[in-house]
Amino acid sequence: MKDNNHNNGKKIIYLDSAATTKPTPQVINDFVWASKNCWYNPSAIYQGGVEARTLIENARKICAESINCSPEEIYFTSGGTESNNWALADIKTYCSWIEHPSVYDNCYYSLFKVDEHGFIYKGGLYSTEEDDVVSIQLANNEIGTIQDIESISKIVHDANAILHVDAVQAYMHIPIDVKELGIDMMSVSGHKFGALKGTGFLYVNKHINFEPMLLGGHQEMNMRAGTENVAGIYAMGNRVKYIMEHGYNVVHVANITRKLSKAIYEKCGDLCEIIANGAEDTKWRLPNNLSLTFRGINAEALLIMLSEQGIYCSAGSACSAGLPEPSRVLKAIGLSDEDAKSTLRFTVTEDLTDEDIDYVADTLKRLIPMAKK
Repeated sequence: MKDNNHNNGKKIIYLDSAATTKPTPQVINDFVWASKNCWYNPSAIYQGGVEARTLIENARKICAESINCSPEEIYFTSGGTESNNWALADIKTYCSWIEHPSVYDNCYYSLFKVDEHGFIYKGGLYSTEEDDVVSIQLANNEIGTIQDIESISKIVHDANAILHVDAVQAYMHIPIDVKELGIDMMSVSGHKFGALKGTGFLYVNKHINFEPMLLGGHQEMNMRAGTENVAGIYAMGNRVKYIMEHGYNVVHVANITRKLSKAIYEKCGDLCEIIANGAEDTKWRLPNNLSLTFRGINAEALLIMLSEQGIYCSAGSACSAGLPEPSRVLKAIGLSDEDAKSTLRFTVTEDLTDEDIDYVADTLKRLIPMAKK
């Protein structure tokens, strides 16, 4: 993704959409319009409040339609971390070694191991019991592996347990039908698909009993007190509607990612060994995700040099950036500490051009020798 902003006069090529996405112009326009025209408290009974409430409820219907559930099963939140924490609060929770920190840090019981591609060993699922909660990412934020949620849900439900899915990376990037997949609760974050930070929702099947997140008001069906973010919810709902109407662009984005991978291998493969992480079959991999280990390279040093050249990517989860220890996700799939610290994640957007791809590959070719350990 190109940006009109510049870094020391250089064009910015953004390859970190798994961390966040740029709000679309329409999202910004919708937010501004609602902030100017529907700034009333949506709990008020006069006309302005009723109009603000209508914006929220229309967005709730859109979000519900996008995952095939009922509007009353959608609870608006500030994003994925809040949704994950709410879903798992004070509950006996099982998760895998590669979950997002907002899930992993809430898990006090068994951790499911994964194979070298990031797929969960399903045998561990049979240890769950009635009313336990199993929390699994639909798609991993670092390596892009998509889990077979449908088969996982069958095992979980056979034990009369509950399945929570962290869909932050997957929602609006691949189709999701909560009924078809057997999902009981699901977390979503708006800023991962062109909406604004501070917006998101938690889906909870109406047959699931769970506790309120915040007390002190009747908002969100008495489950999350506090005046709603009307403008942010309205803008997110419209963004969801736009993507539903115009498609997910899965094939197009996957082709861009494939081109980027090919260019990097062709231009940099003779400089160091390059290893791709995550699922090999594109059916089970997010279309925009490319996790590459550049053996013998200091990823942190390379990131800094790439940034100076206007190329923004990452070494893994934004929520773990800056930590001295190697990625827990990469370690879980079998990488050594050294290889984990030699790994970069590129997550593309649909407007990345062939010219951008060549620039990234050429820049990597020039910088890799300077980043060798």
